Amino acid sequence: KIEDGVAADTNALIDDIRIMKALFQEGERTGRKDYIETATKIAKSVVAFNRHGENFVDFYDVNHRYANDEITLSYLDIEGIRYLSKYELIPEESIKTLETFMKDIPLKNGFFPKSYHIVHDTFQFDETINLIDQVYTAIHLERSGAATDAFYDWLTEEFYKEHLLYGRYDREAKKRSVDYESASVYALTILYSFEKNDHEFAKDVYERMLTMQVRDKEAQYYGGYVTS
Repeated sequence: KIEDGVAADTNALIDDIRIMKALFQEGERTGRKDYIETATKIAKSVVAFNRHGENFVDFYDVNHRYANDEITLSYLDIEGIRYLSKYELIPEESIKTLETFMKDIPLKNGFFPKSYHIVHDTFQFDETINLIDQVYTAIHLERSGAATDAFYDWLTEEFYKEHLLYGRYDREAKKRSVDYESASVYALTILYSFEKNDHEFAKDVYERMLTMQVRDKEAQYYGGYVTS
């Protein structure tokens, strides 16, 4: 974040990984060495500062030279993290260790934990589930080789029962805790359904997402998924 020309004191692992991955992907696709070089600089910073031992962590505070000791599980973009091994910044064995960790992430009443506390070796579960976090985690787990069938079955059942998905759910009751929908939830669910090779579900979710699109051609944000 940059505000009034001043950069924030902390980074966010998820943002660095996303940017790094995009640059590596496009650099490789187009042969742009400058993209690869920038991605490598970001990658080296992630390896140097966003880890607690062999574990990745959420953020690093530059001023205090402090890295936290927790990882938000939706931050574990395994596709991006694999580039660290591909470009020989961490050993391949570290990727295998991470993949094993991801396969062992427990469920509680069908939902994934929000985070993992490295020092205490414990998982934290929210009482109110943010579906964006859940679907992000599911996507990363699928890409790591972990099974997410139980969550996917609930997600599809919930969608076809209600003909929509809500933004948040009560973990124990597995019932909605808010009245709103989220275009982000739908977009991520479409990506998740592609990982599950379920194009029919992707199409149905996409059609529901379109109902949230601004259709008034005179509106400032025509075609977008925002309100004004």
